[in-house]
Amino acid sequence: KLFWKLPQHIPRADMKTLLLVPICLLAFLTTTDSLPRLQDRDDPKSILERRRRQSFSCMNQTQCLPPSLAAVTVPSDLVNCDQNVCVCRQCFQLNSSGTCYIPSACYTYSDTKRDCQDDRASQLTAMLLSLFLSEVGAANFYIGRNDLGAGQIVVFLLIFVASCVAVCPCCLFCCKDDDKKAGGAICFAIFLIISVIVIVVCTLIILAWWIADLAIFVQNTRLDGRGCMLKDDL
Repeated sequence: KLFWKLPQHIPRADMKTLLLVPICLLAFLTTTDSLPRLQDRDDPKSILERRRRQSFSCMNQTQCLPPSLAAVTVPSDLVNCDQNVCVCRQCFQLNSSGTCYIPSACYTYSDTKRDCQDDRASQLTAMLLSLFLSEVGAANFYIGRNDLGAGQIVVFLLIFVASCVAVCPCCLFCCKDDDKKAGGAICFAIFLIISVIVIVVCTLIILAWWIADLAIFVQNTRLDGRGCMLKDDL
């Protein structure tokens, strides 16, 4: 009975206040659904995206193309202007100004084929060259790493130089007189020992280099001379 009589004892002003409480609560609950959206708008990625959209607004595909390809026909599935924003795919990437560009010399666009071309060196070819011609640096010369290839050739040539050093004293010893053969034999033995040590050391270096290069090309962890990864065709 007290519950039903309670509204009769409440003034009309207080009744209006009580009616406003559930209305305000309902309004608060409905606005909380929009709070994540407001937070999303303040997200750093969203801010950067809005700034990028505001910094450049394209009207057609031509405005999105690199200057070198402005007069070239590029399919819309590679470069397109969608909702005033440039869309770049495959070998094309979006730069800081909001247009498309080809980021490196690893890829090119072929106007005849109208498609992106992969100009990277083959991983399979590099591995085979490293397997059979590692001593002359064929694999490193193939991928444009001339510094490593030249180093392998230098180490490989040291073996032949050491062999010649071991043979020449023998020839000189054979040409000497009989009374000087004892001194020639000592000289020949010294040069022979040094040459054998050089040959063994160089052979071990070439063998270790061969194993290391082969493992690198199998795992595809070496960049070519242009800084590109090898084409994964193994």
